Amino acid sequence: MSATPAARATAGVVDLTVRFGATTALDRVAFDLTAGEVVGLVGPNGAGKTTLLRVLATLLVPNGGRAEVLGFDVVRRPLEVRRRIGYLPDFAGLYQDMRVSEYLSFFADANGLDRESRADFVARALSRSELEDRAGDFIDQLSRGMRGKLAFAATLAGDPPLLLLDEPLSGLDPLARGNLRDTLSGLRDASRTILISSHMLSDLELLCDRVLLIDRGRLVEETPEEAVSYDLELAGAGEGAAEQLEGIDAVRAVAAGGRPGAFALEIESASAAPSVLAAVVGLGLQVTIWKPTGGTLEDRFRRAVDRRPS
Repeated sequence: MSATPAARATAGVVDLTVRFGATTALDRVAFDLTAGEVVGLVGPNGAGKTTLLRVLATLLVPNGGRAEVLGFDVVRRPLEVRRRIGYLPDFAGLYQDMRVSEYLSFFADANGLDRESRADFVARALSRSELEDRAGDFIDQLSRGMRGKLAFAATLAGDPPLLLLDEPLSGLDPLARGNLRDTLSGLRDASRTILISSHMLSDLELLCDRVLLIDRGRLVEETPEEAVSYDLELAGAGEGAAEQLEGIDAVRAVAAGGRPGAFALEIESASAAPSVLAAVVGLGLQVTIWKPTGGTLEDRFRRAVDRRPS
């Protein structure tokens, strides 16, 4: 997970309780959002992730506590909140009898874009969703993955400073998921704040600055960035391979493994792994094994859930 600069403005304040009859969906779930960071929501089905996002999207009124988005209370100032968010629900409602370009234009109009801005947004959205050649097709002609990409692209109408994304990676193939991660990273670099719920833990680990683990309506753990370990094996590595590896940015420590060409690397974070691997290859070293050895987000999630009371 990638680091967040220390001095940034607060984008959101959350301290919520939500009940549905006798069931407590959120039990004093409290955290802050910092402008320009990506925060993941992780938890089993029914943990309360979607409920939390719906409250922040002003679609559900909490029973207790408060939540603010960019200084506006989600209950008292819902219209101000809606002007500043892009919300993608788990099952986005798409108008099946609309053409792709019409759907994007509809979202542009709903966000008050003028004619020139609307045309620019539609063109960028079609490019971002890789649907340029499907602009004239009806939405019901699209695959599930294409519909997901279209729904996400529509949430960016009006350049909202906060994105609330519920399972945006679901239904996407590996290439499309990678492209969406790159898009979200670019939005973060442009100072957008992103709160994203997903069961794709490996994707969240590469994308998020920190992850909130929610279980049975409670925040059970907050997972910040931490160092991770990788096993690396090189074919035909020379005596100076260890020194070369130590010189790579984001590599904290290098230890020799139990066989020739094998090394254990400690790197700054899982999000640094792709750049470290690219640097190893860039040194002309032939990689035969590259795999994490523990401390992954999935490991920490399993430990957190295993610790919960029965």
